This record gives sequence, structure tokens and C-alpha cells, in this order.
Amino acid sequence: MMGDPFEGLFDSGTVLERVGVDLTAQARRGDLEPVRCRDAEIARVVDILLRHNKNNPALIGKAGVGKTAIVEGLAQRIAAADVPPALKDAHVVALDHVALLAGTAFRGQYEERIRKLVRELSADPDLILFVDELHNLIGQGTALGAAMDAANMLKPALVRGDIRVIGATTGGEYDKWIRGDPALERRFQPVLVEELDAIQTWEVLVARRPRLERHHAVAITDDALKAAIVLTDRFVPERARPDKAIDVLDEACAHAQATARVSPELDRLIRERRKVDAMIRRGLTHEKPQQEPADDLVAEIFPMLERIGAEIEKMLGGPSDSRTVARQGTETTVRPSDRPTPSLAERRAELDELLRRELEHQGIVVKGQDIGRVVGVAAGKGIEWQE
Repeated sequence: MMGDPFEGLFDSGTVLERVGVDLTAQARRGDLEPVRCRDAEIARVVDILLRHNKNNPALIGKAGVGKTAIVEGLAQRIAAADVPPALKDAHVVALDHVALLAGTAFRGQYEERIRKLVRELSADPDLILFVDELHNLIGQGTALGAAMDAANMLKPALVRGDIRVIGATTGGEYDKWIRGDPALERRFQPVLVEELDAIQTWEVLVARRPRLERHHAVAITDDALKAAIVLTDRFVPERARPDKAIDVLDEACAHAQATARVSPELDRLIRERRKVDAMIRRGLTHEKPQQEPADDLVAEIFPMLERIGAEIEKMLGGPSDSRTVARQGTETTVRPSDRPTPSLAERRAELDELLRRELEHQGIVVKGQDIGRVVGVAAGKGIEWQE
């Protein structure tokens, strides 16, 4: 008879490595998106996690309002050591429901995995489990012949305070599944997550713009951000901000990337810039808070950034022995001798700005009408956007 194909892995004490994603490690590598306008909700989650009893927050809000972003914001603050001392060594691990269920073909395998998961969480008080779609734990495993579902197997550890869990679900699912089980409801403290308004959504899009520009190798105008908010509010009212605005902006960028005609020289420099980003991510440790790679890696990366920047400046027609940086419609030329040596983050930001200017020069730009095209496809109608 076939056994559990994951049995050896789970026996080796690597449960969370197989069924979870360490969000804190991702934050230290810079892999998570920036989080804006959720300071109050993050502070509330921190307060609940520090409680002696009922220290399990449950984020409740409509799909698309940014519940997962709040947990990612917490992970980023832990990575930056911007949390109370009791949380500075914490690791937020997101549960992968599919990985937890994978390979559990026989009775008893699922229960054993949950027991090992609870033991591992209980053994390390710095581990915090994030369960998206919290209501899915109700009944999970019973279809496979398990005597109890995941929620009932987690209850004893939650009651004793042996583990800490952050859950996320919608209001309807919370009322139906969590409030329907008073013993489970008593273990969680609800945190209501409201939809962001248009101004807050603008802040989120502005914060995400640099990462979208780097990923797609496009320039994004302010008008595109405005169109993403206005048009989705008008034509996609059934979805929530900021998710719907982010979605249409991402798709418009993807279309611009797919149809762009990038010069071979710029394409090569974009690839080299991405190679530098990959080197930096590999150089950032997940063991401790760290915002810059080791000195030897910085010494290797800096000349690469300087060379890429000089080549882009040459393409722009600027002098190769100075740096011309555009900010909000103004240009300033700064000689190397006139300024202190920039940090790695500052030099990367300068390079991003130079890349953006060259992309604009080559016409690889996402504008308001590009957003209108994406929203029009989703709404099934032609949409005109006036800049």
C-alpha cells in the first residue's frame, strides 16, 4: 500500500517549510509589496498578538480590500525591527492549504500533519501562523476520512495559548463559519478592514509604481494612476479598492510590455539591472534584520550600477561624467565631486529614474487611455479617457 509521499519530510521537522511561506524572510529580501494606509490595522494586530489570552487576530473585510497586505506590512515591520521587543524575533508564516492537503490519500495522514504542525508551532513561541481564507479550516480534512477537521484540531492549542494565528476572511464567511462555532470564535479577536477611499488608493498606487515599472520595464504616468481609480470605480463597482485599481494598472503595464519595441541597447541594460536586483535579493539574509547586502557584495554591485547609469546617460545625450536626475519636472546636474557617495538604495533609485526617462524617450509609457482600454475590455464597452 502506498504511504504518505511527504512522510520523510514531515518526520524531519520541516512541516512549516513544506506547508508555509515565511513572509518575514520575504520582507527581508525585499520581495513584498510596500504597504500604505494600514497603520491603524497593523497596530491593532500587534496589540492583539501581545495579549496574554485571545491573542489571535481575525482580519475581516471584503475581498480585495487588502487583508493580506496588512499581514505583509506586519512582516515588513518585523524585518525592519520596527515592532515591540516581544515581536522582534517573530516569523510570520503563511499557511499553504494545498500543500497541507497534498498527498493525504489515506485516513489518518491529514490528522498527523496537523499534529506535527501544531507541535512545531508550539515549540517556537516566535512563530505566527497566517491563515488566509480562515473559514476553509472548517471541515478541512473530513472529506479525506479525518475524524476532526483542522479547526477542531487547532482549538486545544489556541485555548492554551500555545500557538498564535492570524486569520483572514470575509464578513459573510466569518458569520457563517466562525461565529457559528462559539468555541472557535472565542479564540479570535476581530479586526475590521474597511475599503480604502480614492485618496488612499492613490497612495497605494504611487507606492507600487516603482516596482511595477521595474517589473514591466515601462514608465507609468500619474494620469494612468488616476484613470485606474476613476474608471474602476465607475465601471467595476462590484469589486473593492485598492485591488481592482492595482489589477487594471498591472494588466495595462503587461500589455505595454508585450507590445513595446525596445532598442537592443536599452533591453540589455534592463536585463543587467534585473541581474543586479537578483544579486541583492540573494545577498539579503533572512536570519536577521538587514536593509543592505554585505560590504563585499556592495563593492561588486556598485560598479555595475555606475556603468549601467553611465550608458543610459549617454543614450539620453547627457554628459557621462555627471548625473542628471529629473524630479517633478525639474532637472539638476550634480558632479560626483559635489556630492557624498550615495548609498546602494539611493544609487538604485537614481538608476530607476534614468531608466524611466529613457523609457519615456522611447515611448514605452502607460497612460490613462491604456487603462481605459483594459477597463473597457472588462466592462465590454469602449471607454474614452481624456487626459
